[in-house]
Amino acid sequence: MEYKPGASGMLAAGELTRAAPDGYTLLLANTGPFAIAPYLQAKLPYDPVRQFTYIGQSARAATSPSRARTIPPRTCASSSPGPRPTRER
Repeated sequence: MEYKPGASGMLAAGELTRAAPDGYTLLLANTGPFAIAPYLQAKLPYDPVRQFTYIGQSARAATSPSRARTIPPRTCASSSPGPRPTRER
């Protein structure tokens, strides 16, 4: 196993396109090099649609937007609805 970190997975994806097509080289990546990078980079060193074959999903994770408390909110209803009201018992 070789780790190829950097550029949000684009370096590893580029390396994969230059590997021998013997079925022994796999890439485990998130959506960065395939779904996000084409919109952020003018020219990629690979074609995310034509040069890769999707095998399967290995994990699923929930994400949520967040910000530092020191940064003032601008949208999303001031970024927080505030504390929940307590119920009387």
